[in-house]
Order: sequence, then structure tokens, then C-alpha cells
Amino acid sequence: MPAISRSLTVIMRCADNFRGKLLAPLGLTASQAPYVLYCCRHPGASQEQIAAALYTSRSSATRQLVSLEEIGFITRAASQKDRRLTLVTATDKAQAAFPRIREINRGWQEAITRGMSGADKAALQRLLDMMQAEARRLLEGEGA
Repeated sequence: MPAISRSLTVIMRCADNFRGKLLAPLGLTASQAPYVLYCCRHPGASQEQIAAALYTSRSSATRQLVSLEEIGFITRAASQKDRRLTLVTATDKAQAAFPRIREINRGWQEAITRGMSGADKAALQRLLDMMQAEARRLLEGEGA
């Protein structure tokens, strides 16, 4: 059986390159786009919530969020209720970029599934959902 992880890694690297080229005119990188999407969908989320939702370390999330703040896509502020928390809000610039980021993501998905039937796509999604659920269980220590 071929290495599934290798295939997924190649697909993700190709996706980052493809999307990165299309995101550049917005002033974003492929690694920043998920943060913008999350912040637009979840105004006032904490940096810790964002890191957990995107399955990344708090330090990586902080670096990305600082960068996005510097280029005007988000604002960060200490929580009024708990000063230990930094809350993140998408700016108008991020909200304006949101539809284009989604369009780019949809375009990538359509491109890599071109030639697949509806049944193929549904089966692929079902299998990926199963793999994702198992990966989450393993990460949380349930399947180790």
C-alpha cells in the first residue's frame, strides 16, 4: 500500500504553492489564510482557541497572528475578563479578503477532483472524514 501520509503531504504542499500564488495579490500567504478565515468566522476568539482549532502550536499561531496584525488583517487585544487571554478580531481588510480566500480554496478543490464523479467525491470525503476523526483521537491520546 502506498504511503498515505506522503500523498497527503504532497497534496498539501502543492495546495500551498497553488493558493500562495493566488493569495499574493491580497498580501497573504497560504499559511496565513486559514487564520484569516477562522478570525472572520469567530470574532473575538482567543489565540489559544485559534491554535487549537487550526491544530498548531500556540507559538506558531502567535507568530502568524502577529504577522497578520502587522499587515492589517486582524487586531489583538487583552481580554477585559481575563488579561492572560489575547482576543483576536478580523479587520475590514480581512472581511474583504474572506470571499476571495474561499473562492481560491474552492477552486483548488474543484481542480484536484476534476474527473471524479459525484460518487467518487462523496466516497473520498467520507474516507477523509474517517481519517480525520481517527487522527484527532490519536492526537488526544484515545487511540494510542
